[in-house]
Amino acid sequence: MEDPSGRVDFGSRIHSILAEIRESSEIEEALQRALLSGTLSLQEEKQIRKMLNEVVFHPELARYFDVAVTVKNEPEILEMQGEASRPDRVVFDGDEVVVIDYKTGRKSRTHHQQIERYGCLLQEMGYQNVRKLLVYLGGEVEVEEV
Repeated sequence: MEDPSGRVDFGSRIHSILAEIRESSEIEEALQRALLSGTLSLQEEKQIRKMLNEVVFHPELARYFDVAVTVKNEPEILEMQGEASRPDRVVFDGDEVVVIDYKTGRKSRTHHQQIERYGCLLQEMGYQNVRKLLVYLGGEVEVEEV
């Protein structure tokens, strides 16, 4: 994905804005906070708004930005060895748990390994029905179930 600002921290800034959004109605608020904090410039705002809307209202993702589900953005999951993992979004929807990880770079096998690890950790915590979704934020939003 092309970095519209020319800075290498584009991915982390997108992640931080998405972490502010629990449900679809919070896009505008998250954008305003990002603008006020300097995370986002006015020049980038239109493109980022478009990207956020494409994620939040994507046919495969919209359910996970609904008020009817319980959302944990960037929850810390402690592993048995004492290390911590932090998936981008975990959604509790009835008996289903969906772990979502956003990616701004090229597709990589390590992305699959990372989200598989998150899924295993959730299963170790007792959740049996776990879906794992990678969301690539490129020219078009692409959702890949692992």
